[in-house]
Amino acid sequence: MSVNETCRRQVLSSIIMSRYLPVKGHSGLVRDTETNAIINIDKSSIQQARDKKQLRLEKKQEELRLRQRVNAIESDISDIKLMLQKIALKIN
Repeated sequence: MSVNETCRRQVLSSIIMSRYLPVKGHSGLVRDTETNAIINIDKSSIQQARDKKQLRLEKKQEELRLRQRVNAIESDISDIKLMLQKIALKIN
């Protein structure tokens, strides 16, 4: 890394650190001094949260798909039951 690149990174880092203050007791969180927002800077915990969200969405979609299959099967059984009742009436 060149001296200019190192210097540029140090300047950017000092600008960023002057805008963001560490949150006491939470090593992965900083406070934006301009908006007062709390920001998570822990990349691994952010990725874990995204992964968990994706799993929840996939599970929810699977549950919906299974619920639709059950409803379709129940409807088919009702149709079969109705047809059997009609057949039974014609036999008697």
